[in-house]
Amino acid sequence: MLRKQRKVVQAVVAEAVGIERPSLSMIETGGDMPGRATLAALARYFGVTMDYLETGASRPSVSPLEQTHTTLPAASGVTITGIEITHH
Repeated sequence: MLRKQRKVVQAVVAEAVGIERPSLSMIETGGDMPGRATLAALARYFGVTMDYLETGASRPSVSPLEQTHTTLPAASGVTITGIEITHH
């Protein structure tokens, strides 16, 4: 668990992401699923992706400053995470 690995108490993380400590406890124990906003805040706090928090996938963490942009070949009707990408 990231919080324990980084030796941070629940109260500190909960305050940083804007939720109550008991809510964080429920999320950590699997008793509750965080909403997208809470998940995003937790990912930012720990410097990992939301995907990592949801799946535990061992991908390297990416901070916004380290992100790179890739130019994709022209395509029409491509859908990425529910957003249709069209070529004009």
